[in-house]
Amino acid sequence: MFNTKCAGKTATSRHIYPNGTGCYYVSLDGHRYKAHRLIMRILGRLVDNLEIDHIDGNGLNNADANLRVATSSQNKMNTRVRRDSGSGYKGVHYRATYVSSWYYEITKNGKRTRKAGFKTPEEAAHAREKVLSGIHGEFSKQHSR
Repeated sequence: MFNTKCAGKTATSRHIYPNGTGCYYVSLDGHRYKAHRLIMRILGRLVDNLEIDHIDGNGLNNADANLRVATSSQNKMNTRVRRDSGSGYKGVHYRATYVSSWYYEITKNGKRTRKAGFKTPEEAAHAREKVLSGIHGEFSKQHSR
């Protein structure tokens, strides 16, 4: 039945999000599924209530070695630097109030760690990277533009 009903129809589609990232979707029996979730289910590595992290940050790269199960917090650790970042570094910001200085920020499980007093964004990014691996572990990734 499936072969005659779906013969000649495209089974996959791709959706690109406005920020340039995206993922592949697979349509089966009128339902749309994210391809990376189907791949992890087939491999027996999908865990309910957890997310799938693309290690290289490319949502279109669904290679087995590029996928891992992650909590929502871990998945957010592996994001890119924002396009509107004033520093060009992930988690590095400028504080104009009180003492004008650059500071870094690291968040894990809703807990925020901040340190200020850096003269340049590069100094703050370097200091953040030193601390980052101890907090984020294997999900640690320092991005810059």
